[in-house]
Amino acid sequence: MTFINELKKAFDKKTYFRMKLKFKNKLRDKLSNCKCKDVYVICERHEIEDAIRVLKLNYNFKIKKILINTNDIWFKPYKFGSYVVDKISSKYSKKNNLALYYGDTAASFSFVELHNIIDNLAQKKYFIYSINTEVLIHFEINENKSFLYKNYKNIIKAYNLLEDDKSKDCFIRRLSGIHYGNSFRIKNDNYPQYFHPIVKAEKNDVVISGGLGPYLDDTIMFSKVVGENGKIYAFEPEPHNVEICKNQLSRMPEVKNVEICDYGLWDCKATLKITNNTSGSSVVYDYNQDFEYSECKLISIDEFVEENNIQKVDFIKMDIEGAEPNALKGAKQTIINNKPKMALSVYHSPEHLYSLMLYLNDLNLGYKFYLGHHRTYLYETVLYCIAK
Repeated sequence: MTFINELKKAFDKKTYFRMKLKFKNKLRDKLSNCKCKDVYVICERHEIEDAIRVLKLNYNFKIKKILINTNDIWFKPYKFGSYVVDKISSKYSKKNNLALYYGDTAASFSFVELHNIIDNLAQKKYFIYSINTEVLIHFEINENKSFLYKNYKNIIKAYNLLEDDKSKDCFIRRLSGIHYGNSFRIKNDNYPQYFHPIVKAEKNDVVISGGLGPYLDDTIMFSKVVGENGKIYAFEPEPHNVEICKNQLSRMPEVKNVEICDYGLWDCKATLKITNNTSGSSVVYDYNQDFEYSECKLISIDEFVEENNIQKVDFIKMDIEGAEPNALKGAKQTIINNKPKMALSVYHSPEHLYSLMLYLNDLNLGYKFYLGHHRTYLYETVLYCIAK
């Protein structure tokens, strides 16, 4: 797999417009020919309210159930108003039901993945559509056509550091998404996020997990994997999210190996402002002047490890809304001493696609690098690192 040849294929603009038109037509045809009245709605947990609103506004369907995508192994169905919320399961694909996929317009969907989903599920008479009509037109985020040319040398270096063709293919597809401002070539990997087949937490591991948001899904998976002799230090700086997570954890007495730490990860101790009550709260990006802010405490991993006399760190996960470079610098000594496996989000800034990899490689610790993607849109690209 040569970088130049793969780049040419990924940056073929004619292919992009052809796939976009084909996808829109496929959705329109499927929906117009469907006679179902009872439907399942598929969406993210935070999109439930908007999905219901858009469905009622645009379609004469009765919602049978809300299905969400979650890795929570202890998830139990619950009520949202008059609707039952359940996790996506193969049991629903065995019935002749219509499923409507709700997507936020800010999420740039992958034509490749949605084509695959529609084709695969259609064989079981189980269809998937976007119920947000704007999404059929607006698949784009801001394009960045100068990114490749300005950073070409570093991009080539990072590409050549990747261990396998699958990772290199993911890298090229992500690069295409940054260039065009869409994810029409993005492909999902078929393993859970943060649990790469080669790079993952294991039994008895000590895990530092940066970035909870208001959900414990990944944390509970880590907890189950590491077992009673393992330990999870889960970091979340936004006060409201911390309260939600602690309340969730208090209802899980069987989970005894998780400690929620009300800090954000940074390169040193500090206090900064953070947006309130959002799943993507950040001390790096000023998303919206209309948000309310509160002060949050920050700490480096090195400081936390030393102050708490933590003897080993086996795995580090970071999804900390753009603060990954700072947090990695603040974990330098821990990384040198322990050579932990790592799962690092690299989608919050275009430069992170190569810069985090190059930083770790320059430490000369013998890390191998893999890249994975875990959504049908541009977000959730993860760099997986393991020492040789």
